Amino acid sequence: MPFAADDPWAAESAAGAAGAWRGTGGVLLTVAFEGTRYQGFQLQPRRGDTVQARLEAAWERVTGAPARALPSGRTDAGVHAAALPVQFRAPCRIPLDRLPLALNAELPEDIVVRAARAVPAEFHARFDARGKTYVYNLWCEPTVPPFWARYAWHRPRPLDLEAMAEAARRLSGRHDFAAFGRAGRPVRDTVRTVRLRLARRGPLVTIWAEGDGFLYKMVRALVGTLVEVGRGAMRPDDVDALLRPAGAVRPAGRGMAPVAGPTAPARGLCLVEVRYDWGAVTGHDFIDILPRPSLE
Repeated sequence: MPFAADDPWAAESAAGAAGAWRGTGGVLLTVAFEGTRYQGFQLQPRRGDTVQARLEAAWERVTGAPARALPSGRTDAGVHAAALPVQFRAPCRIPLDRLPLALNAELPEDIVVRAARAVPAEFHARFDARGKTYVYNLWCEPTVPPFWARYAWHRPRPLDLEAMAEAARRLSGRHDFAAFGRAGRPVRDTVRTVRLRLARRGPLVTIWAEGDGFLYKMVRALVGTLVEVGRGAMRPDDVDALLRPAGAVRPAGRGMAPVAGPTAPARGLCLVEVRYDWGAVTGHDFIDILPRPSLE
C-alpha cells in the first residue's frame, strides 16, 4: 500500500473515494518516476523537461484548472522515486479512487501516480515530513546488465564491503554533515540524524540511507565517500574528521584531514519512503525487490 494503514484521515479519503471529497488541504498523490530523462522534479524554465511540469500539465487537463504541485522535497536530474508525496492544494471533482487513473492517462509512461488521498487544510507535504529513506544501488562486477545500467553505479572492480560498513557505522547518528552538502541550496542548520546500512545480493550492493533530512546532494556525497573507502582510497576512520563542522580540520598527528568523496552519479539514487506523524508514503513494491540491510 502506498499509504500507511493506520491513517487518521482515512474517513476523509473514503469520502473522497465515494465522490464526496471536500478536503480544504487538497489532495496528496504518491508519485513514482524514472528520472533518467528529466531535469529533476522542480520546474526549470528553458532548461529541459521536469516531473513537476508533466504533473501540472496532466492535472490541468484532467481537472480543467491549473494548480501548483507541492512535493515533499525536490529531486535532482536523473534521480528516481518510488514514492514521492506531491500535494495539490486545489479542488477536484474526480473521486479519489479514480484520480490516479485519470492522471496516468495524461502522463508519460515513466511517471506514474500510484495513489491519491484527501488531506486537511493544516497539512503540508514538505514541512510536515519527519524523515526520508533513499536507496543507492551499486553494480559490482566487470560488466553491468543493460537493464541495470540506468539504475545503478557500475563499479567494475571489487569493493571492500566490510570497510564500507564500518565507515557507514561511523557516519550514522546525529552529526554536522556540512562537509557532505554541495553548493546550490543554502541552509541555516547542517546537523542531521542519519542511519546508513549496506545490503548485498550477488553483484548488487544497496546502500540504505534513512534520515530526518538531507542536505543538497548529501546522500550522493555519502555514497561517494563510502565507495572511496571501499576501493581503499580512504580508511573507515577517515570519515570521523568529516563530521566536524567545517569538515577540514587537521586531526592531531594525522596530517591533512581527508575531504568527502566525490558525488556519486544520480542514476543510482531512488527515494523510497517519506515519513509523517501519521505514517509513511512508501514504495513497497520497489523496496521488496531490493536486498535488505545485513552488513551493519
